[in-house]
Amino acid sequence: MKQHAENLAPAGSPAVVTVSKSFDGRSIDLARIVAWTVESVLASDARLVHVKVKRAGKAVAFGVEHRGRMVTFKQKRRAVSYARANRVDEMSKLSGPPEPGIKGWAYDGIPFSALPGCDYLISLTIGSDRPVYPATLRYRKTVPIEVAGPIEELVAITAHEAFHCFQYMNSLSRSEVDCDRMAVETLSRFRANQVISVP
Repeated sequence: MKQHAENLAPAGSPAVVTVSKSFDGRSIDLARIVAWTVESVLASDARLVHVKVKRAGKAVAFGVEHRGRMVTFKQKRRAVSYARANRVDEMSKLSGPPEPGIKGWAYDGIPFSALPGCDYLISLTIGSDRPVYPATLRYRKTVPIEVAGPIEELVAITAHEAFHCFQYMNSLSRSEVDCDRMAVETLSRFRANQVISVP
């Protein structure tokens, strides 16, 4: 999926934001929200973080028909193992709508896909909206994060991943709890300031 090559973040931001063209008219709004969030977390650090925002593809699963019912697996190797164990020859590749919610990943270092001149990379994948908002985000047994809608979810996930970059920069413990606490704090500032127009 091609990315916009230009930096969509405001001048002087610690974030370089590229947004998938599939978002069309929402690209600038998404970039402004992401850039504001990264700056809120990393304002005192001069190093650049490249944030790639893309749309989730279709959810893929693998199905094995056994005893008159379809058994599905997210991972192909699990489907293959199940088919072999039950002596089933056929396996189907299934696809459906993108999974709901937003997934993020912060890289410790500079992957080849980061833009030149950037020190860290965050990848954000935006799926379909969750069926019900408000929603509670929780990574394993960490701090629960209440979000009112998809924009607040974007702020929370971006802040979580940006704080991972802060941990990498400063050789800190990679605590998921600390990242979620920063997400809660940043989300509170976002709600209080209302400095970003919500698309």
